[in-house]
Amino acid sequence: MRFVSRLPGGWWGLIFPTVSGLLAVILAASGVPLGQAWIGYATLALLGLGWFAVGARAVDDGPLSLPVTVVIILATALLCSLNPAMASVQVLAYPYAWSASDKRIRIVAANCGIAVAVVIGFTAHGWLGGGGLLDWFWSGLATGAASLTFSFAMGTWISSIARQAATRAVLQARLDAMSEELAQAHREAGAAAERERFAHEVHDTLTQTLTAVVMLTERAGDQLGADPEAAASTIGIAERTARQALAETRSLIAEGRGTQIGADGLAARIDRLCTRFGEETGVQVRTEMAGPLDALDRADQVVVLRCLQETLANVRKHARASAVTVELNTGPDGTLLAVTDDGVGFPDDVEAAAARGYGLSGMSSRLALANGSLTITTGSDGTRVSIHLPAATGRPQASSSQEGRQP
Repeated sequence: MRFVSRLPGGWWGLIFPTVSGLLAVILAASGVPLGQAWIGYATLALLGLGWFAVGARAVDDGPLSLPVTVVIILATALLCSLNPAMASVQVLAYPYAWSASDKRIRIVAANCGIAVAVVIGFTAHGWLGGGGLLDWFWSGLATGAASLTFSFAMGTWISSIARQAATRAVLQARLDAMSEELAQAHREAGAAAERERFAHEVHDTLTQTLTAVVMLTERAGDQLGADPEAAASTIGIAERTARQALAETRSLIAEGRGTQIGADGLAARIDRLCTRFGEETGVQVRTEMAGPLDALDRADQVVVLRCLQETLANVRKHARASAVTVELNTGPDGTLLAVTDDGVGFPDDVEAAAARGYGLSGMSSRLALANGSLTITTGSDGTRVSIHLPAATGRPQASSSQEGRQP
């Protein structure tokens, strides 16, 4: 196959010389006078070697396609005049006529020229043979007409197949290009989603923990002169919090996702979170949990934990509360997390609060992905933040509701 692909004209560069050689053998065995035979050999050699030399440039409307077509027509007439059996050269002539040009007028003219050459060759053979001129004319006409009809039938059919193949190739190329564009869009969307998810994780873990460290160090600085023991205690809490930030950083790096709940389960993780929040802020925290929490889907556990972290962070920064109640219940209807504080409430509507900070909008986005809902009730006597996650089976579409105000 590699040898053929390197030949001038590809397969034509192999077929033309081969068939020309076979025709030379037929001519030698037909009893043609030696002088005429040598003319035929020379013609076949011209066709075979000439095509091998220039065939690659003669196909597809190349500069030599028209001259080569004329030579083939003349050679067909000459060979048929030497021996009607040489009409077999049509098996090369007609395919070349179809392949040498894309212009319909040239294809038709070349086919008709070959058919006329057969008629002329047969007639010349009768004239050179000294008898039966009319009989050879009619024989040549019948042969030429039959070959021309077959050539048009087969050529039209094969050309239509070639056009369909070319059309399919164009469509396939477009489809491949669209598939590549779609795949690239999916990769970009996946990368964007992963960046957003990682930003949520960093905000819900490291940012909040480091904020707590900053607030604790500020408190320790204020206590240092008046109450060194309290300052030392605060510094100890800040150290434990910083170590927690380090552990969370390692989790993000090692796991690539920061969604570990812990081997001891969701309830223990929430207890530790609330205990640490109380130590860091001095706020009294009460927890009420019921239901098979560890039976929750791991993704739902992460949503609950991250929303609780965000809510407690908002209490720390804005509520000026003295007590917080955390309620978590799971059941057939889903999971409910409610965080209630006795602080000052929102200074304005929830939409404005969401626009000022990243926390509420991030919580809403996380809940939307889990088909959950967010409810916020706020006033001068405190704020209650409730999230609801539907049961794993038969989840409804993502929704949100508001009692009072909601982002």
